[in-house]
Amino acid sequence: ALQVLRCAEIRSDRPPRSPRSGASCSEEKDRPTKAAALNAWRAFASTLVLASLLNDSTLDEETYWTVRASGQTFREGVACLRRLMALRASPVSSDWDLGRFKRITYDVLCQNTSARAERRRENHGGALLLHAGTPSQASRRAPMAGMAFADCIGPDPGHFHRRPLYPNQKCLVVLARCGALSCQDIPGGEEAVLAHLRRLFRRTRRYHDIQGVELALLDHFQLDLSQMESEAKELAQVLLSEIGNVDYQEFGAQLQLLVALLRRKACDWWQLSQEQLSAMHGVLKLSRRPQLHVEFDAWAHPWKLSREEVMNCIQKCTIKGTSYAQILCSLEHWQLTSCHLGPSVALHCAVAWLKTRQAFG
Repeated sequence: ALQVLRCAEIRSDRPPRSPRSGASCSEEKDRPTKAAALNAWRAFASTLVLASLLNDSTLDEETYWTVRASGQTFREGVACLRRLMALRASPVSSDWDLGRFKRITYDVLCQNTSARAERRRENHGGALLLHAGTPSQASRRAPMAGMAFADCIGPDPGHFHRRPLYPNQKCLVVLARCGALSCQDIPGGEEAVLAHLRRLFRRTRRYHDIQGVELALLDHFQLDLSQMESEAKELAQVLLSEIGNVDYQEFGAQLQLLVALLRRKACDWWQLSQEQLSAMHGVLKLSRRPQLHVEFDAWAHPWKLSREEVMNCIQKCTIKGTSYAQILCSLEHWQLTSCHLGPSVALHCAVAWLKTRQAFG
């Protein structure tokens, strides 16, 4: 496998040179066939090398280079991910390291997407900036991405004396967005996605992982939080009980997650006490994140803007005296739709606000 990967034709990123004028027609006809066979051997060999390296927790240059050789397109990355997932049922996986498995599965999948640069721009979107490309690309990617998604949320098929092996959960976001997946594209459908999200909500995970995976998947598949009401309310109560121990040096990940979670349903739905709301207001006031305080205040008091004031702001495309968060919360509170505003008014306002940097604050 290493000899195949070290082949000069595979390692070279440059396109093959144009043939000389004296080249025969038979060589021209055989060139695509040879290239396809070479690519197939490269992909298979890289999977075998990665499988042999997964029993060590250290990272080296050989591993990084092998990951790069595992695929040159999103389709090849997904295929390599599925091969690694299938090898969990083999005895070769009995000594695999979980941390290294999670790292390599994510790198293999993301190397040909915009998420590859996530570590260099963690505060600027990362995997959340992924998209499926054109509609034709999305339709071609959906079937294979849906099967890979099902592999990732399924149980570990290996029965060995080791920790269960599962991929980095951010792989699910990459597959969902780059494959433009809907619940119908995934074996098991919506119920399979919800069952996995319920398991993730019940586990102890880092705050930014919950926001970057669980909430991102809820938004992508347009799932209602009421479908997992008990898990969502339990998580909110845990976050609120620890609100006094927020580490502001960690960029307020707990506060960000709590506000993002609460804003997905109306204040009455959560059934929070007045003491909890007051405590949240106090912590956000003292924090150095005024935008979070504005968003929370708008969610807690959606009636601050009257129905007529909301319609006036949207018709004039202005936020003078208020905020985007307040307009959106009041818009949902008064249940205003395009029928009330006019067919083109809402679209014109959305386009105008998207052109301003403040709309992304």
